[in-house]
Amino acid sequence: STGRWDERLITDMINAGTFAFVITGGQAGDEMYDSRFTPAVDRAIREAYPRTEQQAGRTLHFPPR
Repeated sequence: STGRWDERLITDMINAGTFAFVITGGQAGDEMYDSRFTPAVDRAIREAYPRTEQQAGRTLHFPPR
């Protein structure tokens, strides 16, 4: 939130498909979601893990098949 964090490491890992899946809470535009994920991280998740499922109040993001 202070703009001092370099998000490139995590966005590079997301874009490389390093994770089997990603779990998030809330949606872009929600205060809690936006406080946890920068626009660049959100975009990387949406592009690299486009398939989603809702489970127990969380969103599971999966890579394309």
